[in-house]
Amino acid sequence: MAAEVIAAAWPEDSDVTLLTIGSDGGQLADGVHAAEAVLAPRQVERRQISSEDVLEEILAEARLGYGVVAVGAADAPLPGGVLSPVVDDLLARAEVPTVVVRRGRDPEGPLPAAFGRALVGVAGSASSRAAQEVAFRMSRQLGTQVSAVHVVTRTPGDQGRRARSGAGAGRDVLTGAASHGRDLGVDVRTISRESALAGEAIVETAETEHSELVVLGATARTMEGRPFLGHTVEYVLENAACTVVVVVLPNPAPATTGPDRALEG
Repeated sequence: MAAEVIAAAWPEDSDVTLLTIGSDGGQLADGVHAAEAVLAPRQVERRQISSEDVLEEILAEARLGYGVVAVGAADAPLPGGVLSPVVDDLLARAEVPTVVVRRGRDPEGPLPAAFGRALVGVAGSASSRAAQEVAFRMSRQLGTQVSAVHVVTRTPGDQGRRARSGAGAGRDVLTGAASHGRDLGVDVRTISRESALAGEAIVETAETEHSELVVLGATARTMEGRPFLGHTVEYVLENAACTVVVVVLPNPAPATTGPDRALEG
């Protein structure tokens, strides 16, 4: 699944390393062959490491000049975690952007190549811009219809100038997303929502729009000893039925995401 996202969102001249860590050679080989087929015709380097320390091996490889790390995540995280122990620790320590792919909960659901409709959450942050880049490039490659949603969060006490200011900023963000899409040759439909909880609004919008994919951006922070991607992203990961892709920038975020070289684990 992570390889499918890299194949759709990164240029064909991007070099990709397939990193497998473990001792079950047969099972690992099956996964590598499937990922290689998805990534063709890119230049793919295969690396297999026999090690008990999966996290340290991924981090060591990622320090060798990669622009992004892509990983698949389990559907249901362990209690107290965001995704899984390895992925959580990777997000907390990675020094390059990480693309995390959590497949939809329907085991018979479509793979990314079949995605017809995608929803990307937009805001005025660098991580949101990175998520738009991934969503729009996937759309250009696959023909996916993309909707951009911005949620204006309001409490019952919000009114007057403050409320108008939030709505105005939301329009500017959506206008910028539509312009970004046009620059990449993608027609982006924009949606504005108001809600006390942005995560709920995004999940509801994904359902009403029949989206098969949600793409979000986040910046990795640490809170109480675990990575924290923000209440909105974590709510969507936990509650969205469709496939979710999160583009996570390290904290502090780098000046560029370096799209020319990818590590897929």
